[in-house]
Amino acid sequence: MLVLFLACVTPEAPLTDEAIGAAVDVAAGVDSDRLLTSIGIMVAAHATEEPVIVEPWGLPHRHLAGTERLVDLYAELGLAAEVEETDEDGWLAKNVIVELPGTSAPDEVVLLTAHHDVWFTGADDNSSGVAVLLEAARLFSATEHARTIRIVSFDHEEVGLLGSLRYYRDHADDDHVAVVNMDAVSFALHDPGTQSAPTGFTLPDVADFAVALSNAPAERPARMAAQLAGELPHPLKVQVALGADDNLYPGTGDFHRSDHSAAWTAGIPGVFFSDTTNFRSPYYHTEDDRIGTIDPAFGRSVAEEVIALVYALASETQPVGEQP
Repeated sequence: MLVLFLACVTPEAPLTDEAIGAAVDVAAGVDSDRLLTSIGIMVAAHATEEPVIVEPWGLPHRHLAGTERLVDLYAELGLAAEVEETDEDGWLAKNVIVELPGTSAPDEVVLLTAHHDVWFTGADDNSSGVAVLLEAARLFSATEHARTIRIVSFDHEEVGLLGSLRYYRDHADDDHVAVVNMDAVSFALHDPGTQSAPTGFTLPDVADFAVALSNAPAERPARMAAQLAGELPHPLKVQVALGADDNLYPGTGDFHRSDHSAAWTAGIPGVFFSDTTNFRSPYYHTEDDRIGTIDPAFGRSVAEEVIALVYALASETQPVGEQP
């Protein structure tokens, strides 16, 4: 597998100044207090559910209370969420979907995704990603965009990506032009020596950046992400990397650990945002992944970046990347 790390500003600039301005204007509406409140609401909802200890992980898993609370939170925004259920092999999965139709290319779908199931009560992993979904839904519902934006919260990511695997299987005929996936996006540290990296790869020493990992068909969206990062109301340090679509080799495992994996395997252009979880956070997959460990300023910058990128992708009609 070849991974190419790009600078925050790349020689290729796929977005015009006008497109950047429009995307940044939408991202400027991100409310840091709303993000933190949404994380707290989801954590509290998870805490009401009796967990199931799932083997081989041996950790307490929760998902049903979070599903119900998320639907309610969308309703509070005036949005009707569809709960798409599948019950297979003893696993009931409930994906939550909000659709914001496009104006001129409504059959073309830009996906914004995260997972809502958790180990323990999961503040960073992944109530932080769900909070961005809610902010995106609030902001995008007040905008016009050429393509349809579909916001999907997947169930059972933690137990084998079941929700996303079933979604991409059942929606194989949909015209997904791009997917932006998030998993743990609000934890940062600011001292030297706080960041590690997968074996064979190099990352900055200070854990105050986000990673935007893309497959080859999403090289253009990845460059869009790099281009937008410095133009945000609160600029984001982002390391952009290109990874392998498949997961056939030992070195690819760390790059397929979330719900973008099924999209990549299908050849859909996809960018995955993360704070790198266990490569910086001592709280990853523990009971100490609590709201008090969240970095609100960092989470706000990631939210601005993700929302700007999705809006830019949904506002254009040119091909995003190469698809089969």
